[in-house]
Amino acid sequence: MLLLALAWLAPVALADDGASGDPASDPVSGPGSSLAVDARDRLALGPWYRYLEDPDGVLDLSAVMRSDAFLPQDLGVDPNLGYTRSVWWVRVPLYSARGGPRLLELPFPTLDAVGLYLVDPASGELLYSAVAGDLRPFAERPLAHRNFVFPLQLPADRPVDLYLRVQNQGSLTFGTLLWQPEAFRAATTRADLLLGLYFGILLALLAYNALLYLSLRDRAYLWYVLFVTSMALGQGAWTGLFFAYLWPQWPAWADLATVMGFNLTGLFGAVFSRCFLDTRRHAPVMDRALLMWAIIFGALAIAAPWSSPQFIAMATSVAGLLFPPFAVAAGVQGLRNGVTSARFFLLAWTILLVGTALLGARNLGLVPTSFLTRYAMQMGSALEMLLLSFALAERINDLRRQAAQAADARAASETKSQFLAHMSHEIRTPMTGILGMSQLVLRTPLQAQQRDYVQKIESSARSLLGILNDILDLSRIEAGKLRIENIPFDLRQLVDKVAQLMAVAAQEKSLALVVDFPPDLGRFHRGDSLRLTQVLTNLLSNAVKFTPAGEVRLRVRQPVPGRLRFDVQDTGIGMTAEQRGRLFQAFSQADTSITRQFGGSGLGLAISQQLVELMGGHIEVASEPGQGSCFSVEIRAEPCRAEDIGEGEALTQSPVQTQTRIQAPNAADARSSNDSATASAMARLPTPGESASRRTRFAERRLLLVEDNAINREIVLGFLKETGLHIETAENGLQAVERCRSRPFDLILMDVQMPIMDGYEATRQIRALDAQVPIIALTANAFQEDIARCQAVGMNAHLSKPINSEDLLSMLQKHLAPAAQTGTETAPETDTETNAGTGAETSPETRAETRADIRSETGAETGAEDTAGADERLPDLTRLPILDTDAALELMGGNAALYAVVLRSFLAEYGDIRLERLDPDSRRMVHTLKGLSGNLGARRLQAVAKLLYQHPDEPLREAFNQELDTLRDAVRGHLQANATD
Repeated sequence: MLLLALAWLAPVALADDGASGDPASDPVSGPGSSLAVDARDRLALGPWYRYLEDPDGVLDLSAVMRSDAFLPQDLGVDPNLGYTRSVWWVRVPLYSARGGPRLLELPFPTLDAVGLYLVDPASGELLYSAVAGDLRPFAERPLAHRNFVFPLQLPADRPVDLYLRVQNQGSLTFGTLLWQPEAFRAATTRADLLLGLYFGILLALLAYNALLYLSLRDRAYLWYVLFVTSMALGQGAWTGLFFAYLWPQWPAWADLATVMGFNLTGLFGAVFSRCFLDTRRHAPVMDRALLMWAIIFGALAIAAPWSSPQFIAMATSVAGLLFPPFAVAAGVQGLRNGVTSARFFLLAWTILLVGTALLGARNLGLVPTSFLTRYAMQMGSALEMLLLSFALAERINDLRRQAAQAADARAASETKSQFLAHMSHEIRTPMTGILGMSQLVLRTPLQAQQRDYVQKIESSARSLLGILNDILDLSRIEAGKLRIENIPFDLRQLVDKVAQLMAVAAQEKSLALVVDFPPDLGRFHRGDSLRLTQVLTNLLSNAVKFTPAGEVRLRVRQPVPGRLRFDVQDTGIGMTAEQRGRLFQAFSQADTSITRQFGGSGLGLAISQQLVELMGGHIEVASEPGQGSCFSVEIRAEPCRAEDIGEGEALTQSPVQTQTRIQAPNAADARSSNDSATASAMARLPTPGESASRRTRFAERRLLLVEDNAINREIVLGFLKETGLHIETAENGLQAVERCRSRPFDLILMDVQMPIMDGYEATRQIRALDAQVPIIALTANAFQEDIARCQAVGMNAHLSKPINSEDLLSMLQKHLAPAAQTGTETAPETDTETNAGTGAETSPETRAETRADIRSETGAETGAEDTAGADERLPDLTRLPILDTDAALELMGGNAALYAVVLRSFLAEYGDIRLERLDPDSRRMVHTLKGLSGNLGARRLQAVAKLLYQHPDEPLREAFNQELDTLRDAVRGHLQANATD
C-alpha cells in the first residue's frame, strides 16, 4: 500500500521539484535582473539567491538594503549551509506583470528564526514583513501550516526585492517555493496524504506489535514498539506535524523533540537489534558494539535539554549516519549464525541506512536537496518498520519451530530418563541378587581361594553398579532433575571418610595419601555433603589411578568466607594441553587409544564438573606431562554452628589432622593394610555377641516383607536371619493390605513395582489402617522423583537396590525401638510366619503348615510331598528343547528342584486354560504368563504373549493358544516320561 502511494505521489512531487528548473531556462524580464514569476504555479527561488553572511547577527534591514556584499552562489534548489552560527540574509528580485496574491513556503519547519521582508527597490518602501520560527508559538505564524508559509501581495508590473533572514542551531537548509494559492492547496493535500499514510502505517505497526507483546511477552516486541514510537516522535517533530497539532503552545519542546526522538530511535533500535538477533549468545563482539551505540544514543537523549542545540543536532546527525552500518553488520552476522529471520532484518536496516545516508548527506551539505533526499528518511523508515514487522513474524515462526524441537528434545530426554529408570530397576534387581548372595556366601566358612573368588565377584558387581550410578547421575543432570541440597554437614568428618575410602587403593600402590586440613578451618558448613563426597572421591580415585609412585595430596582451604577450596594434587603421569581440553567431556578420557593402560567409563570428571557448577563453584586443572596434575575445586559453602547438625549426624572428633599421612612403606605392609581395609570395606560380619544383641533388640518384633521377587525375598530374609524378628512375607500390595488388616506390624519393607497392586497404592491403603507403622521402600528406582513419590504416599524412608545388609540393619535400628520399650506381647504365629531369628528347629508339621500357607497365597495347589518328591527325583530337563533350561536355572540360582516345582505348578495352574476372548481379565492373564514364561525359559510363548499384550487381536490370540498348548503338551509329556523311567 505504501509502495503504491509512493508510486502515485513521487512522480508528481518530482515533477514539482523539476518545475523550479534551471535558472537559465526561466524567463527573466522586467527592470534589472528581476525574476519573472507569472509563468509557473510553483517556482523554487533557491537558484536565484544572493547571499550575505552576518556572523554576529547585528545587521538590520536598512543596513542589509544598503549593502553591496550580496554574492551569488550556486547552491541548488534547497541551499544547505550545514551547521553554522551565522545569520544569513538572501535577496531575490521578483517581477510580476499581473501582480496578485502569492504564497511563499519554506518547507523546513525546524528553522529557529525566519524573517521575510518585501521591499520596493525604487522607493525603499517596506511593502510586507513577517517573522516566524520553531522557537515561537505556533499561533504567531502568518498562516497555520506545519511549514513556514507567508502570504504575499505582488504589485502589478513593478519589481520588488524579497529579503529573507534565517538562523538555525541545526543544519541550515532554507530553500523557498513561490506558489499560486490554488497549486499550493493541491500540493498540501498530496503531502498531507503522504504523511498521513506514513504515520498511519507506524500507528498500525505500533498497535499490532504492542498487542503481540501483551500476548507473547516477548521483549523483542517491546523494544520494537518503543523503536517505532521513537521514530514517530522524531519524524512528527521533524516534519512540523506534531508542533502544529499536538503541542502548538510549547515551542521549546517542539525544538527539542526532534533530537530527542531520533536519539531514542537509535537507543531502542540498538537494543532491539541485540534482542532480536540474540547477539549476546551468537556474536559477543557485535553485541558489545550495539550496546556501545545504545549508550551513546541514550547519553545524547539525556544531554539534549542541557547541551548546546547545535552540538546535539550535529552529534545526532553523525551518530545517525554511523549507526546503521553496525546494524547491517549485525544482520549479516545473524545470517551467518543461522538466524533465518535476520534476512528481513538485514534488508530493513539496509534500506534505512540508504535513507539515513541521503538525509545526513543533505544536512551536511554533501548532496543537493530533492524529493528523494527530502523524504528519504520517511520512505526508508516506513519500509524498515514494515520489514522488521515481517522479521518479527518470521521470528515467531522460528521460535515455534524451536519450541517444537525443544518439546521433542524434552520428550526424548523424558523417554531416555524413563528408559534409564526402567533399566536401572531391571539391572539393580539381578545386582541385588549378586551382591546379596555374595555377602551371604562370605558369611559362611570358605577356603581362601573361594573367598578370593567371591570377593572379586562382589567387587566387580560394585564396579558395575558404580557405572550404572554414573550414567543415572549424568542423565539426571542433563534432564535438570538433579537437586543440590543445602544442609549442615561436618567437613572434617567428610574429609576423613573420603580419605579412609581411598586409603586401600593408595596402600595397594605404596602411595602416600596426605590430607592437609588446617586446624583453624571451620568444621561445620552448609552444602550437599553427598555430592561433595562424590566429587572428591572421583578426583582422589583418578589421582591414585594415574600415579605410579609418590604421593596424592588433598588440601582443604577457605579462600573467602562462604567458599571452600579443595586441591587434589598428585605426582603422576600428567597430561598434555590436548588431553586437558577434552578432559571434562562425557565418555572421554585423556588416553583414547586402544592400548590405553587405565580403564574407566570417562563419566566421572564430566559429572564432577557439572556437580561442582550446581554447587555454585568451578573446577580447574593444571598439569604437565610427567609432572603430575592438580585438580582444584571451589564451591559455595556457608559456615554454620555445630547445633545446626541434625541428630543423625555424628559429632565425634574426626581423626583427620593437619598433614595426616596414610602410606605403606613396603609391599608387605601394603598387603597387610589391604587385607585390613578390605575386611572393613566389606559388609561387616556380625560377631556372636552382636548377633545375640540384635536378637535381643528386635525380639518379638513383627516385620512384613512385601516383595514379588522370590530371590529378593530370600536375600532380605538372609540378611535378617540373626535379628530375632518375626517376619511375614507378601508377594504383592493386595496381600500386604490384607495382612495389615488382620494383625499389626512394627515395620513394613515395601517393594514398589509389583503385580496386582503396586507399593504406592498399598502404602496409601495401609496408611488408612495404621498411620504410625514405619514403611520402608525397597526399589531399584533411583531417581529423585521416585523417592519423592515414595514420600508423598506416606513411606518413611527409602532403600535403593541392590540392598546393603548394613544399610538395612541401620534402617531397622532407626525405625524399630527395642522390644522392651514397646511392650509387644504377641508371639509369632508359625503357621503363617517365617521365624527368622530364633534359629530353633521347627517341626515337620510346622514346615508343612508354612508351605501350605504359601501355596494358598501363590495359588499353587501342589502339596508338600510334591516338593519332597522333586527333591528326591529330579527330571532330566536337558531333553526338553522347547525350553531354555539354562536361562531358567540361572534365574533360579541353579535350583533344579525349584525349577521342577515351578513346572508342575505351571501345569496345575494353566493345564486346561485357553484364551477365548480379549477382555481386561484375559489381558491380565496374558501379562502374568508373559512374566512366568520368561522364568520357565519358554521364549516363544513369552514373545507371543508380549505381542498379544501390546497389540490384542485375533490372529495373535490364536497363536498364543497354540504356543500355550505346545508348551503344556511338551512339559506334561516330558514329566510323565521321566516319571516312568
